[in-house]
Amino acid sequence: MAKSSVDDTHVEIPCPQCAYNNKQTIDWICDHRELACSGCGVVVAVDRGAFRKAIEGVRQRLNEARYRITAR
Repeated sequence: MAKSSVDDTHVEIPCPQCAYNNKQTIDWICDHRELACSGCGVVVAVDRGAFRKAIEGVRQRLNEARYRITAR
């Protein structure tokens, strides 16, 4: 997966145990299968396949939008 400007964007991953919102970059999430919750320490599994598919859709829409921007 090619790196893009969205890879440095932070997203929140809620802990299913304590509801703490763990903040990680998209790039980090794509590279890890799990994270330790900063609120309670429980290990949270990350579905990287589904996440990568969703991010690829975002990248594609951003690229399409870039072509629609014109100077006036």
